[in-house]
Amino acid sequence: MRLQAMAFILAMSVGAAVYDPRFMQQIFEWIGLTLSFNRDLTIRIPAFLTLFMAILSLTAALKMQETNLPDDDTCQPLEQCRRSIKDILGKTLNAGRWILQTPFAVVVIAAGFLFDGIIRMAITLSSQYYRLIAIPEALFGVIGSGIAVVGLIIPRIAMHMTNERSPLFNLIVVAALTLLSLFGMTFFLPVTGLIPVVTLFAAMQMTGFFVSFYLNRITASSQRATVLSFKGLSLNLSYGLVGLLYSVLLAFLRPQVARQNAETGSQALENLIFIASLQWFPWVFLVGLALFLLFALDKLYGDI
Repeated sequence: MRLQAMAFILAMSVGAAVYDPRFMQQIFEWIGLTLSFNRDLTIRIPAFLTLFMAILSLTAALKMQETNLPDDDTCQPLEQCRRSIKDILGKTLNAGRWILQTPFAVVVIAAGFLFDGIIRMAITLSSQYYRLIAIPEALFGVIGSGIAVVGLIIPRIAMHMTNERSPLFNLIVVAALTLLSLFGMTFFLPVTGLIPVVTLFAAMQMTGFFVSFYLNRITASSQRATVLSFKGLSLNLSYGLVGLLYSVLLAFLRPQVARQNAETGSQALENLIFIASLQWFPWVFLVGLALFLLFALDKLYGDI
């Protein structure tokens, strides 16, 4: 997690640099290249950088080599491939079956599903939030890098909490931190509104640590990687689902806010819609938390 935080600091710093047309213009003039930069161009650069990183990741994956090859040289490659695929599918299904049959594992993954999706969506919207709390755009990357420094500290705190406190206590801490952060963001306090963003990022880091830690602790080493893959899939599904629901929310709020502010300019109207949408986050999280607690009680302590 500390290595991830370091990478995040680097990514935020590079992202801030490439978003700035003036900075990119100066860099290219310094190296002697004549290319004109504007906002329409620089806003696309992160997409190409992401594609570049995806290609590197794919290349690394394709270069992986199987280490458990059979010793029998007479084994036919196609036969070996079929057996390997069958074994992999069997292990995947067994891991999924184990999760469903292990109440604590289901509850841990469900907790990650609830917390991670809502927190990540709120953090995704942070750029618009920064503008509304009077943060200059030039500082967005610096702020992102600064917040990422929290990721260097949180793993050590989270490890101490797992050693000294119960899972229930840690759940209460993360839930309280998330709820207070989401409520804090709804006030849109100038500059000091950064505090709930920092605490929300800390809550996301704790969520990732706790979910992985508790799954690691109860899962046999032979299927640990597969179980963690299910965890990662569930978190991504959560983020995607929250994104879809947020789109529906915007579609629901837009006509209402537009009617109430008929004479407002387009940019000001978008800001009002965003402000209205962010008010929903803490309440949706509260409802989700209540449903999760009912689910967890039923799974861990029987019918309620």
